[in-house]
Amino acid sequence: MSKEKDILLSEYLSANAKNMSIDKDSLDKKLTEIYGYQPTIKDWPFANNNYGLNFGIKQVDTMLNSLELSFNVSDATTNEEVSQKCQITMSRNDGGIKTHLYSLHRNPYYKGKAKVGEAFTKLMHKMLNDNAKKTGNTNQLTLHAESNDRGYTGGYNWASHAYSFSDEKELNSMRSSFKSGASINGITLTDEDMKHFTHPCHFAAFDFGRTYVVDKNKNLKLTDEQIKTKSISCKQGEHPLTDYELKSGSTSRLAAPFGKSRLLDSEWWGTWETGNDNSEANRYFKTLCKALDTGKSREVAYKTAFMVLSPEYKKVVQKARQQYQAKNNALDNVMMNAARKPR
Repeated sequence: MSKEKDILLSEYLSANAKNMSIDKDSLDKKLTEIYGYQPTIKDWPFANNNYGLNFGIKQVDTMLNSLELSFNVSDATTNEEVSQKCQITMSRNDGGIKTHLYSLHRNPYYKGKAKVGEAFTKLMHKMLNDNAKKTGNTNQLTLHAESNDRGYTGGYNWASHAYSFSDEKELNSMRSSFKSGASINGITLTDEDMKHFTHPCHFAAFDFGRTYVVDKNKNLKLTDEQIKTKSISCKQGEHPLTDYELKSGSTSRLAAPFGKSRLLDSEWWGTWETGNDNSEANRYFKTLCKALDTGKSREVAYKTAFMVLSPEYKKVVQKARQQYQAKNNALDNVMMNAARKPR
């Protein structure tokens, strides 16, 4: 057998896929068409154990002009299932590779530390960037992010993964609904403010100081801090846990700032392209991953990533926080004055 570095990608996929609806020669022809050259295993970063995960090939199918690949994602150490469903399509589009993330559903019972979403995105970016360097083409990764029962890819989770909105219409729709939602919650965002919301990460990172509780309709294990404070938001006296939640050690409720609460119930179409390494969304994602890779908690990692967003955007967030604080101070004064009045 040839050395591993010379193994054709079609040979690797044929040998490792549990199910295939295409023969090896036809698969090689299709992969060559998609990549722009005959790819080897070196062009497929998912072949190795990466970031504590195994991306096993479950199925390879043809679908119109595309290849459809399904992964079985497991923990490299424990072999525990990490993703119940991970599926992509690959095709040739405008001279480059177009990869669409059809689904990535994290196993809710997985308790390990491997971060499947971040790992998938980093591996996919590597594959598309490496190909772009070889061919000079522009490659794309697209997705339809949903957070309802119909979808597998979350509107909030993927917002931090360097995506741009698929087009101006998608961006403006998100801006309009977000601005309206903020207004209902007492925060005024002007049209000028909204110009600084250009990527999904801007909407996800928006936090003016108020914590909301969202019901996810699935059991989430309580953290030690939630149990200690007896609070969904880990703040004693705020959003208290019920006796049932404390006894069972789980909850269907999730504490979230405004931006996260909005995107947890959102859907949007997103696109990532090679050649945009210096974009604000890419900087945000890379900073987030670096913080997580060095052992930072998600809360700290998101705060660290927030710092690389534009000064103009951060000014909008600060203005919103001042609005919220002013309203709270006014309410406190009203309550204090009412308490002072003789009865």
